[in-house]
Amino acid sequence: MERIAPPQLLGREAELAELAGFCLDERRGPYVWWQAGPWAGKSALLSTFVLNPPAPPAAGGVWLVSFFITARLAAQDTREAFTTALTEQLCALLRQDLPASGDEAAQEAALLDLLAQAAAVSQQAGGRLVLVVDGLDEDRGVTTGWGAHSIAGLLPGRPSAGMRIIVAGRPNPPIPDDVPDWHPLRDRGITRLLSDSPHARDLQRLGQSELKRLLAGSLIEQDLLGLLTAARGGLSGSDLRELTGADLVTIEEILHTVAGRTFTRRLAAWTPDEGRQVYLLGHEELHNAACHYLGHDRLAHYRDRLHTWAEEYRTPTDGQPPWPPHTPEYLLTGYPRMLTTASDTNHLITLAIDPARHDRMLERAVSDVLPVSRL
Repeated sequence: MERIAPPQLLGREAELAELAGFCLDERRGPYVWWQAGPWAGKSALLSTFVLNPPAPPAAGGVWLVSFFITARLAAQDTREAFTTALTEQLCALLRQDLPASGDEAAQEAALLDLLAQAAAVSQQAGGRLVLVVDGLDEDRGVTTGWGAHSIAGLLPGRPSAGMRIIVAGRPNPPIPDDVPDWHPLRDRGITRLLSDSPHARDLQRLGQSELKRLLAGSLIEQDLLGLLTAARGGLSGSDLRELTGADLVTIEEILHTVAGRTFTRRLAAWTPDEGRQVYLLGHEELHNAACHYLGHDRLAHYRDRLHTWAEEYRTPTDGQPPWPPHTPEYLLTGYPRMLTTASDTNHLITLAIDPARHDRMLERAVSDVLPVSRL
């Protein structure tokens, strides 16, 4: 949240007060859906709210859990990622161990049970559980027909023990087909239209101008943009140094200062305590624009560079086993998700049948105290 939220949210005092009222007012229904177009400031508003809830749990206030969906990061736009992240948050909130790993249905059932438990415990303590989900329009599981498998379809239709749910996204795409007709998300009465923020529009203009400058910039600037767009985020400075051959000082100078509005940073998933950061495009619209301007052929070129890089770690060499201990996190997590998004079956099969890679993932997951379900 600290990476998503702006240093200062300007001109949204009324909206923050309305969100607080929704959480605390006993007369309100269980759902509200904040809708707006791109660059309106939805994520800025909700991330600020998550960091500053109206009252802490100790005061009988809000017990808050959240998930921010973004297609710019390969591991952050699926129902599986939603289930994993919320399960971890709820277990921490309830001071419980993570549930035993099972299949997808078992994990989702465990999540719904944890939500009900947390709602009941918070109510008994005089508070209220609130779930915040931003970016419903960026959910990669949103499809039509029998294959729909969305995050929206997993949200409880009848929240228990006074639980409240705040969702945000664009009006389109439409509600996925796996959301029942009776679900509150299909009630137009829960919709709250968010007006555009002039401050967000300023960021849009500056970010798009910066993007176009990078597209016509130096070779290293073009490579950083192309690789992060093709990879769908998740590459660290060290990863980009290996992929480009540029020195780390130059890479960080571009990503932190020269193109500070185009790129953003997040803590690495497996080593957050070490402060390691990964990079991604700063907004979904910037990612879409970069894909458009780069074009299919250039993106394919950058994906080929990622494939070559992965092959270097997969292939044993003198003195180095396949997938050595220093294998980049991206190659074990973000890379297969990128392949899934690109429908690259051949490379996915190569990873899936590689026992050395599975051994390394298990070793890394256990050493970093992550639930095996994330594998």
